[in-house]
Amino acid sequence: MDLGSGIKLWPIWGRLAIREIQLSVHRTVLGPFWLVLQRIFVGVAFSFLGLVLWGNSGGLNVEVLVAYMVYAIMIGYLQTANTALISTINLADSGLPISIRLLKPWAREFLLSLISSIVILLVVGFSGKFSYQALLVVIILIICMGMWGLGIIMLVSPLALRFRDFSQIVLLISIVLMFFSPIFWNISDAKNKELAYNIVTFNPIADSILAFRSLIGTGSVSMNYVMHLLIQTIVAIGFGFLCFSISRRRIPYWN
Repeated sequence: MDLGSGIKLWPIWGRLAIREIQLSVHRTVLGPFWLVLQRIFVGVAFSFLGLVLWGNSGGLNVEVLVAYMVYAIMIGYLQTANTALISTINLADSGLPISIRLLKPWAREFLLSLISSIVILLVVGFSGKFSYQALLVVIILIICMGMWGLGIIMLVSPLALRFRDFSQIVLLISIVLMFFSPIFWNISDAKNKELAYNIVTFNPIADSILAFRSLIGTGSVSMNYVMHLLIQTIVAIGFGFLCFSISRRRIPYWN
C-alpha cells in the first residue's frame, strides 16, 4: 500500500518538512517563530476589529487572538492540500512512494501547529485558566486537527492537481471561511442569531475555533465540540483515503 509505505519512511518526509521550514526563515533571528508571529499579528488585528465592531471594553481580546490562530492552523491544512502535489512535483521521479508528496507538506503544517499550540498554551496560562486538563485538551485538539488536515490533504490535493480550476475554488472557500468563522464575532453578538447559528453549524472549522474560545473563556471545553471534531476527522480521513486510493495510479500522469 502506497500510504503505508510512505508512513514508514517518516524520517525522510519529516526531515524534508523541517528543512523546508528552515529554508523559509533562513538567516533570521527568530527562525520558525516568524511563521507563528505572522498569525499572532493578524490575530491581534482581528482582536481590535472585534473591539471596534462589538467590544464594550478596551484591550486585547485573547479569545479572538486564539480563535484566529486556530483558524490559521485549519486553513493552513486546506491551503496546503491545494498545492501539496503541485509544489512537490520535483519528488515525482524520486522513486519514493507518491504519498510522501502529501506527507511532507502535511508534516510542515503539523509542526507549525505545534508551535502555535505553545503560544495558545501561554495565552491560556496568562489568562489564569491553565491546568493539566487544559493541556490535555489542547493536545487532543491539535492531534485531531492534524488528522483532519491529513484527510483534507488526501482528499483535496488530487482534485487540485487534476482540475486546476479547483484550486481557485479552494482559495475562495478559504476567504469565505474567514468571515463565516466565529473569530471576531459570537452568536450572542449577532442580530440574526438564527442565521449565525446555521453558519456555525455548517462551518467545518467552527467547532475547533469554538472549543479553543471556550477553553480561554471558561477553562473547559464542551464535549460536543470535541465529538463534532472527531466525527469530522473520521469522515475526512475516510473520504481522503478513498480519494487518494482511487487517484494514486493516475497522479504521475497529471503532473
